[in-house]
Amino acid sequence: MEQWPLKPGAGETPIGLAQAAAVVGRLGELSTQSLAQALLDLLGRSLNIGGCEVRAGLGDDLPRRVSVAGTLWPEADGRPGQASQAPLGDVWEIGARSAWLTGRDRCMQLHIRLDCGDPGAVWRTEERACLEAFAACLISFVRLNLRCRQMDEALGDTLVQRLRQRFPTLTRRDRDLLAGMVQGRDGEQIALAMGIRPSSVQTYLKRLYRKLGISGQRELFGLLLSSGPSSC
Repeated sequence: MEQWPLKPGAGETPIGLAQAAAVVGRLGELSTQSLAQALLDLLGRSLNIGGCEVRAGLGDDLPRRVSVAGTLWPEADGRPGQASQAPLGDVWEIGARSAWLTGRDRCMQLHIRLDCGDPGAVWRTEERACLEAFAACLISFVRLNLRCRQMDEALGDTLVQRLRQRFPTLTRRDRDLLAGMVQGRDGEQIALAMGIRPSSVQTYLKRLYRKLGISGQRELFGLLLSSGPSSC
């Protein structure tokens, strides 16, 4: 069972537990790209934090940037939070103006970087204490959200591949569109992933419906979950 540890005295930090619980309540709903912004929204209301970066890698893969928000200061690059082979477990280092939160288990390496919001500024003692108190909780939140997205993507890939076998005329664009819909992305997110204008998503969607012989999303998901013969 995943634990959400807080250091003693966390309830006295600038971030209230109710505020943290509101963010935790969004677990599994956030896209991978929005994770850094979610952390900024939580921490930036009470702390002088201006930038956040999340890096993740599966197994022993080198962690790569999966989410970034705000402003990161170049002089913080290359610090321990970006090491490729972190020890198993959760560790963190809170510097004068940057924090590096690292989590590693058998399945994933995770690095979270947080930078102070103002050039030349340093965190106050109470801000450093707050980051210390919530570090393990932040790592757990990001880790679990990434796992939820992995499960969604794996399920989506399986459903799309099943449909591809039944409808071999589906193009790569068709499959990318299907994957985005199965993963619960909105039109703008799908457009960004596909490299097209948001207004073009509906055009591609109508073409896809015609190929599948359906007229709407409800029929599409029924088709994805069914195991009937192809109509092509």
